[in-house]
Amino acid sequence: MAKSPAQKFAALVERAQTMPLAVMTAGVVLTVALMALVGWNAWDVFERIRSSARIEVQFQRLNGDIVYLNEARTMSARMALLMDDFQWKTRYRRLEPQLAGVIREIVELAGDTDAREPAVGIDKANRKLVEMESRAFALLGRGQRRAAAALLFGDEYERQKQHYDEAIRLTVETVRARIRNRFMEVQGQFLVAVIVWVICLVLLVSAWITILSLVQRYHVGRDRTEAELASARRQGLLILNSVNEGIHGLDAEGRILFTNRAAATLFGYDEHELIGNQAHRLIHHHHADGRDYPWEDCPAFRTLHDGEARQVTGEVFFRKDGSSFPIEYICSPIRDESGTITGVVVCFHDITARKQVEQRLRESEERFRLLAKATNDAIWDWNLETNELWWNEGFEVLFGYRRDEVEPTIESWTTRIHPDDYDRIVPDIYRVIDGRGEQWSGEYRFRRKDGAYAYVLDRGHVIRDPFGTAVRMVGGMTDLTERKNLEAQLLHSQKMEAIGRLAGGVAHDFNNLLTVINGYCELLLEDSRDASRGHVEQIALAAERAATLTSRLLAFSRRQVVQFKVVDLNAVLENARNLLIRLIGEPIELVMVLDQALGWVKADPGQIEQVIMNLAVNARDAMPQGGTLAIRTANLELEKPDIHTRFTVPPGSYVMLVVSDTGVGMDAETQARIFEPFFTTKAQGEGTGLGLSTVYGIVKQSEGYILVDSQPGRGATFTILLPRAAGEAVTPEGVPSEHRPMRGRETVLLVEDEDMIRDLVRHILEAHGYTVIAASRGEEAVELAKRHDGSIDLLVTDVVMPGMSGRELADRLGRSRANLRVLYMSGYTYNEIGRHGVLGSDIAFIQKPFAPDGLMRKVREVLDAPVPREHAAAGGTPVL
Repeated sequence: MAKSPAQKFAALVERAQTMPLAVMTAGVVLTVALMALVGWNAWDVFERIRSSARIEVQFQRLNGDIVYLNEARTMSARMALLMDDFQWKTRYRRLEPQLAGVIREIVELAGDTDAREPAVGIDKANRKLVEMESRAFALLGRGQRRAAAALLFGDEYERQKQHYDEAIRLTVETVRARIRNRFMEVQGQFLVAVIVWVICLVLLVSAWITILSLVQRYHVGRDRTEAELASARRQGLLILNSVNEGIHGLDAEGRILFTNRAAATLFGYDEHELIGNQAHRLIHHHHADGRDYPWEDCPAFRTLHDGEARQVTGEVFFRKDGSSFPIEYICSPIRDESGTITGVVVCFHDITARKQVEQRLRESEERFRLLAKATNDAIWDWNLETNELWWNEGFEVLFGYRRDEVEPTIESWTTRIHPDDYDRIVPDIYRVIDGRGEQWSGEYRFRRKDGAYAYVLDRGHVIRDPFGTAVRMVGGMTDLTERKNLEAQLLHSQKMEAIGRLAGGVAHDFNNLLTVINGYCELLLEDSRDASRGHVEQIALAAERAATLTSRLLAFSRRQVVQFKVVDLNAVLENARNLLIRLIGEPIELVMVLDQALGWVKADPGQIEQVIMNLAVNARDAMPQGGTLAIRTANLELEKPDIHTRFTVPPGSYVMLVVSDTGVGMDAETQARIFEPFFTTKAQGEGTGLGLSTVYGIVKQSEGYILVDSQPGRGATFTILLPRAAGEAVTPEGVPSEHRPMRGRETVLLVEDEDMIRDLVRHILEAHGYTVIAASRGEEAVELAKRHDGSIDLLVTDVVMPGMSGRELADRLGRSRANLRVLYMSGYTYNEIGRHGVLGSDIAFIQKPFAPDGLMRKVREVLDAPVPREHAAAGGTPVL
C-alpha cells in the first residue's frame, strides 16, 4: 500500500531524530548557507529587473525632454530672428545648454551598447544645428536678416533636423529592444531561484524540528540544577535588598553580576535590566563636568588590577532617563579561594541632599557677594572681636583705593575721616556699640585716594551675641557728593534769582528817573555857557554811570532787553580786536586763536561784545605788570553730561570761547563768589563788582554756561559754552553815524503815563521841529487821534501803562491809520516787556533811560524806514 506524502514526511522526521546532534546541526548550517546563496542570487536577479525598469523610465523621460527642448530651441531661434526680441534670444541661450545636457545623459545611458552609435548621431546632429543657429545670429548681428532667415528656414537646416529626428528614433528603438531582451533573460533566472529557495526552506524546517526534540532532553536535568541555584540566589538577594545603600558586583570585564533593589531604584532600572551590562558604560560614562570618562580611568578598573580598595567622592552616576546624581562610593575587590581577583563590589549612596545644602550655602554667599557688588554703596563688615574690617568692591569704585592698599582694620577707616568730622563721628559710633543701640548713621567727609573728600552718608547695624555683647557691625556708605553739589547749585540759583528780582523791581522807576535827569542835563548843556556848565556835566556823568549800573544789574539778573540774532563769534572778535588792543594797553600781548570752522550762536551781538570787553578788563586788572591775554574759539561736542559744582552741562553741540590770562590768579574762596554782584577784590572806589556778574547774566540769558579755572600765581581761564545755532550769521554793525539828520516836520502822537517823562519827550520833539500830540493814557490817545483831522506819522508810546497797553494802542490805531509807524519805549525789564509782545526783531524799541540825541536818532530811523508792504496791504500797524 503506497504511503501518502504526509506519511512519508513524518517517517523522514522520525529517522532524523536518531541522527547525532552534530550531523543535524551541520545539515542545518549547510541548508541555511544554500538558502542564503539562492536568496542572494534571487535578490541579484530582482535588482537587475529593477535596474532595467529604472533605465526604461529614465530613457522615456530623456526622450521626452530631448524632443521638447529641440522644438523649443528651434522655435526660440526662429522667433528671435523674426522679431529681433531680446527675450527670445535669452530663452534660446537658456534652452541650448539644457538640450546639450540631456544629449550627454542619453550618450552615457547608451554606454558601449548598440545604442551608442545612434546616440552619438544625435549629438553630432545637435552640434550641426547649434552651429547653423550661431551663424544665423552672427548674420543677424551684422544686419543681414535675410541671410540669417535663409539659413534657419532653408533646406539644409531642415535636413539637419531630419537627421536629428532619425538619430533619436534609432536610439529609442535600440534601447527599448535591449531592455526587453534583458528583462526576459533575468525573469527566468528569478523563477528558478525562488523554486530552489522554497525547497531549502522545507528541509530547514524539518531539521529544526529534530534539533528542538534533541535539545529538550538536556533541559530536564539542567532545570533541576537551576532551581537550586535560584533558591540560593533569592537568599542572597534578600540580604542585598535589606541594605539601604546601593550595591552591585562587577566581573573582570566590568559587567554587573548582581545588584540590589536600592541600586536599581537609584538608577531607575529594573534589576534584570542592569544584570549583564557593562556598568561603566551604563551608569558611569561621564565626569560631573560632562567630560568623557574612560573605563581605564575608573576607580573600579584600577581596583580590579591592583586589588586596592578605594573610597571615591565628587563623581556622578547616571540614571536611566539620562539625569545624574552625585555619589560617594567604595570599591572593594572580590577574590576566589586562591586569592585571584575575579571582580569588584561597589557600595554607594546618593549625596544629593548634602550637595543641595552645600549649594544653598554657596548661593547664599554668592548672593551676598553680588548684592555687595551691584550696589553703588561701599559695604563694610567690622569684626569687633578681631578689629578686622572688610570692604566690598564699591569701596574701590567710590574712593579709588584698591583693597590691598588699605589695611583691613578700623583705623584705616577712621584715619580717612575729615579732621573736622572725626570728633563728631568716631565717638558717636562707639557710643552706639558700648550702649544697647543697634542702628547708627552719620554724614561726614571721607578722603578719596586722590586726596579730595567725598560727602558720605554712613549707616551701620550692630550685631550682638545672646548676652548682648557687640560682636560685629555691618553697614554701607553712600556717596552724597553729587547731591551736595546739586544742592549748592540750587542755593546759588536761588540767590542769583533773588538778586535778579530785586534788580528788576527797582529798574522801572530808576530808569524813568534817570531818563528825566539825563534829558534835562542834555538840554541844560545845550543852552548853558556859564560857569554852571561844569556842575551840569558832573550831574550828567553821574546819571550816565547810574544808567550803566542799572544796565549791568539787569544783565546779571537776565532781565535786560536783548535782541537775539544768529552771530558769528569769530566776526565779533575780529571786529573788536583793535578796541581790545587799546583797552588792555601795550604791556599786555593779545593772542587770538580762532577756529575757522566755528559754528554760530544765537545771542545779542552787543551783549557778546560786552562779555568780551568785561573779561578783557578783568584780565588787564589781573596783570598790572603786563602779560598775555589769549582768546580762543572752538567747537565742542558733549556726548554725556558734564557735571560741575554749580551746574551740569547737558550733552549737545556747543561753541566754546576761552579767555585766559597770565595774571595773579584766584584762590578757591574768591572763585566761589566771583560772579556775585558787587563782589570785588579791588580797592574801594576802583570797581563796582558788576563786571563778571554781568558776564554771568549775559551768558545765562543766552542759555550758555561759564566756567572758571584758576590758581594763585597761575592766571585764570574763563570758558564760555554757548549752544550752536542754525541759520545765517549777521555781520557786526559799525558805529551809527552821528551826522544823521535828526530834525523833522512830521506829526507825532506821544503817549506816556509819567508826567515828567512826557513833558521831557514833548519838549525834545518840538525843539526838533515835530508837531506833538501828547496823551497820558491809551484811551486818551485814541480820542485825540479821532479828533485829529490830519495825518499822524509816528506813535511814540510807553509799553506798560494803566488800562490800555502800548501794544494794544498801536493795534487799535493801526486799523484806521495803515501807514502809522510805532516806536515803543519802556523802563521795565526784559520779562515784563516780552509779556506785552514788543520784543520782535521787526519792532522799534528804545530802552529807558535814553539821551535826547539817542531818542531823536531812533525817531528819525523809524520815520525814514520804508513801510513794509504786508503791513500796508493788511491795514496793520507798521512798526519799523
